[in-house]
Amino acid sequence: MSSTPNLNLFKHDNPATNKNLFDVAKSLNENWDKIDDYVYNQEATRQENEQIRQANEETRQNQETTRQSNESTRQEQEEIRKTNEDARKAEESKRNTNEEARETAETAREQYITDLKGRVDAGEFKGDPNVLSIGTVEKGNEAKASITGNSPNQKLNLVLPKGDAFKYEDFTAEQLLALTGPQRRNSNYKSWNSNNSRCRNRCKSNTKN
Repeated sequence: MSSTPNLNLFKHDNPATNKNLFDVAKSLNENWDKIDDYVYNQEATRQENEQIRQANEETRQNQETTRQSNESTRQEQEEIRKTNEDARKAEESKRNTNEEARETAETAREQYITDLKGRVDAGEFKGDPNVLSIGTVEKGNEAKASITGNSPNQKLNLVLPKGDAFKYEDFTAEQLLALTGPQRRNSNYKSWNSNNSRCRNRCKSNTKN
């Protein structure tokens, strides 16, 4: 008697030399039970493996979904980056263009100043000096001034409002003497000095009251 190497099933030796009676329980029933147990265990293992495979597949699908989402986000960010880069390059190009225009204008301005100085030094702009004389003087409500005519002969026109009349106390003795002729200076000075004294006295009197 012997057994199979994998399921350990009972088997008789060479039937030609076997002298034992056929044992139904051992030769059939036990062997069938072993086969059935093996098949049951294999099916349970297969089902467990299938569940693991399905779980792994679900995990793989979730990871793939996450990967695709990350890839979509990466592409969107890349598009934003490219848009920002294009805008930056456009702004940089605009700035360079403006800088070149400024440098060109600055060069032209410096050249113009150099040429103008050369023309001035050469006497190209020499002319008669301007002469400004008094033109019309009129009375008005507001003070105004205007210049008419062309260089080198121009006139200053004035509009002057009427001011308050001068009073004796507005002048010093020397100023009043300068306004009179030499014949009347002495008499005018005495008259002014007397009037000015009376005026000062009245002002003091009014101040006290």
